[in-house]
Amino acid sequence: MTQRDSLFRKLQGHVYHVTWIKGLHGIIKSRNILPNPDGNLRHSSLGSASCYVCQKFDAISLIDLRTDRHAELFDKKRPFQNWSGVFGYNDPCIALQLDLGAVQPGFVKLAREDLIKIPGRYIVEAEMCHHGPIPISAVTRAHVITGRAWIAAYENLESAYARAVTLERLIRRKQRPSASSLINLTMLDV
Repeated sequence: MTQRDSLFRKLQGHVYHVTWIKGLHGIIKSRNILPNPDGNLRHSSLGSASCYVCQKFDAISLIDLRTDRHAELFDKKRPFQNWSGVFGYNDPCIALQLDLGAVQPGFVKLAREDLIKIPGRYIVEAEMCHHGPIPISAVTRAHVITGRAWIAAYENLESAYARAVTLERLIRRKQRPSASSLINLTMLDV
């Protein structure tokens, strides 16, 4: 089983907002997941605020992994638009599982034809937009993910935040060259 398949099995059947450490910190502080149309929140986990379709609608980007979408999610004909790519932009990331009943009234209905006319990134197979803020009371669980590997799920956002920060430190420590490798590099320069 691939990492993508394993991650899908953990997350399937639900709708998520995917964020990163700074984004989760802002969500905890404001007690809401907020739209970020102009990038002022500086929480975007995927880069420039002006390149996402949902932001152009003053909406929040969500990932829909409900089970009725299996065939589309595993379509290998369009790997750039692959649903699991959203988890690789930041390491670690946090997928906030949402109570469908609480968020469904805010879903924005977008036809594929309309999406083609709007320049910007949009994962046709799984992404949807949500109008208005989403209160953190609608978050039922926070999944901490590194790469495409599921690490743990938390009922409490602060616990998920603490775990993500710890993981980020570990990742940075592994990426940092050791003192002995730096000494070896300076010896090569002589």
